[in-house]
Amino acid sequence: MSSSTLWAQFQSGGWAACDQHLAITAGDRHYLSVLAASAGDWVSAARLAQAALAAEPESLLLAEAARYLARRAQGQRDVAYADGDTVDGAAAFAAFVRGGGNVPLYAAVSAALREKHQALAQALSRPLDVLDIGVGDGRALVPALSDAVANLTLVEPATAMLDECLAALNAIGRTASNHTQSVQEFLAGSREKWDLAEATFSLQSLAPEPRLEVLTRLRGRCRRLLIVEFDVAEFAHDLAPDRVLHFRESFETGLAEYTEPERDLIARGFLMPVYFGYFDPGAERVNHEHNLRRWVEQLQTAGYEKVRCSVLYRYWWAPAYLIDAA
Repeated sequence: MSSSTLWAQFQSGGWAACDQHLAITAGDRHYLSVLAASAGDWVSAARLAQAALAAEPESLLLAEAARYLARRAQGQRDVAYADGDTVDGAAAFAAFVRGGGNVPLYAAVSAALREKHQALAQALSRPLDVLDIGVGDGRALVPALSDAVANLTLVEPATAMLDECLAALNAIGRTASNHTQSVQEFLAGSREKWDLAEATFSLQSLAPEPRLEVLTRLRGRCRRLLIVEFDVAEFAHDLAPDRVLHFRESFETGLAEYTEPERDLIARGFLMPVYFGYFDPGAERVNHEHNLRRWVEQLQTAGYEKVRCSVLYRYWWAPAYLIDAA
């Protein structure tokens, strides 16, 4: 009841209208610290986060939130994916993706891609021409490769990640046509066609409107399109109590997948900046995740007539699905 009341007060009068005395439980205090952080009152947010931790000292999420907000109150700042004031963000993200639930997640993704490659190659009676969009460092693609794939075209705007992917391909004796640019730029400048286009956790980086344009352009240039994305929960408002509770429970699970000192690095340099970024009204969005229904609807709007979805792995953030469109 307290969080709902605090939310009503925040909606009517902003952070200044919140009665902090209503925050009795650890959950209420954490929720209030999130509201304070969203308003830029880092000192109050840090104090409330410490009070939440005192009420529930066994919580990994509350402990990391208290440490993160204490640093913000002192004027320090760490950001996801990049170096901050206290931690190497690139090292934190690398440790995150190479451990915990990401290991079985990517194993499931690679296995599913490999199976789809082989099935389509068998149906066509020849190896495939494949376009991989946002290939990253090849974590999903490289283990999926087999004789079912003849030719690879890679699109990845991050040069360092693409170089890692090309090195991994070279190590297994494979080559690829590669393009260091956005998928929009690539499609605008190319007339190629492929048997299969695939995108693993990369199309969420596009806002819905430009993504629809990409999906529409791909429809006439590939026989099949495979997309791997999360079926994320959606809420009425970014600061609604049920959304904060959902994120708290999810990140608690995610943090528990790592042990010290790795967990401290990952929390400081990745998970906590991401966590509080979800509640920052001024933060620039770097992803546009949706629930599965909205992914399917957008593919149908783009003209895909057959869209099939299958769960790959029930990851702590949200279940990951393979979307197969034709």
